Amino acid sequence: MKLIATLGLLILTNIQIIFAQTANDWYKKGEIAYNARKYDEAIKSFDNAINQKCQFMDKAYYFRGLAKQSIGKFDLAITDLTQAISLNPKDMGYYFARANNYSIVTKFEECIADYNKVIENNGGNANLYFSRGFAYVNLKDFSNALADFNRVIELDPKDKKSYNNRGMVLFQLGQYQESLTDFDKTLSLDPKFVYSYFGKGQTLVALGLYEQALDCFTKGEAINSSITYYLDDKKKAQEALNLNAPK
Repeated sequence: MKLIATLGLLILTNIQIIFAQTANDWYKKGEIAYNARKYDEAIKSFDNAINQKCQFMDKAYYFRGLAKQSIGKFDLAITDLTQAISLNPKDMGYYFARANNYSIVTKFEECIADYNKVIENNGGNANLYFSRGFAYVNLKDFSNALADFNRVIELDPKDKKSYNNRGMVLFQLGQYQESLTDFDKTLSLDPKFVYSYFGKGQTLVALGLYEQALDCFTKGEAINSSITYYLDDKKKAQEALNLNAPK
């Protein structure tokens, strides 16, 4: 009986070892599939790894969340990333990934809370301030957005997108001359950055400089004629010039 009991214990132990190895193997298969951009396959592998309690549970939820994000299932991605955070709240990459998904589903307050957490632990990353600044813009919190784009430019003085975004924020704050300076800076870094032509044009309309505004709009249209958000300002400039034209 003792021998049978010992054999039974050995069999049970071996089964447990095999089971644990299988769970970790599923995790590794999931990583391989994810890196190969086979996201559905990756999700299935991580499902198995999680169900069998693999050794890397937080990472399994994290990568499954990223895989779901990659196929457009953003709310499900947030659920997985939240679980990853609960298992390992010290990994800032999990907060950053969740913040990106919150931004996609336009939950900007939650997005900012996660960026705040990451910035507290890594305040020297320009991309974090850029992303948080974008979230503030969507909440129309232009003062905080301005502070974040200022910080990006301080960290990376050649970031053309941040000059453009700061120009846009300054425009919203009614600081038109400063706005023009930023749009010009963007265009000095990249003469084909189309949004700065339209942003500069809108600012010139606000200043009543209609001919210069139309010149900017024309230059922007030559680069990309599919953009439409500036058309009301273009119409305003055209109407103003027509009214002032000699009869």
